[in-house]
Amino acid sequence: MWAQGDVAGNALFKHAGDYETRHVIDNVVDDERRALDLSAMPHAIFTEPQIAGVGVTEDELEAEGREYVVGRAEYADSAMGRAKKLDDGFVKVRAAPDGEILGYHVIGYEASMLVHEAVVAMRVGATVDEVADTIHAVRAGCTDAITEKLVT
Repeated sequence: MWAQGDVAGNALFKHAGDYETRHVIDNVVDDERRALDLSAMPHAIFTEPQIAGVGVTEDELEAEGREYVVGRAEYADSAMGRAKKLDDGFVKVRAAPDGEILGYHVIGYEASMLVHEAVVAMRVGATVDEVADTIHAVRAGCTDAITEKLVT
C-alpha cells in the first residue's frame, strides 16, 4: 500500500505531495525502490510580503541545546533591495559552527523564490563558505545573509 500527500502525514504541502507522488510512481511503476528524502522541505506563504523558510528555527535549536551561529541581512542593504527600493524584509540563516546550513528564513519581496538557493545547498550539503564563494549575478537573500559575519 502506498500513500502520498496529506494522508501520508509527512510535510503537509502540495509540493511535498507532488514529490511523494513522483516517488510512488518511480517505485511502483518503474520498480526503482527509491527512498523518500524529505530533508530540506521548504515552505512559503504567498502574502505581501511573502514569507518562506526551510530547516530549523532558533527556538528549535535552543530546545535541542545545539550550537549554532546566525547571519542576517536586510533587503535594504542589498543591491537588489536598493535597486527596487525595498525598505522592508530580511533574511536569516542559521548554521552549525562547521558551516552546515541548518535553517533559512526570509520575509520580503520574492521570499518564495529566494528560499530555493538554501534548499539546494542544504540538500547537497553545501556549507556556508561554499554558497558564499559561488558567483551570483545578484547578491540578495541567502548569499547576503551567509556572507554577513556569522555571530553566535
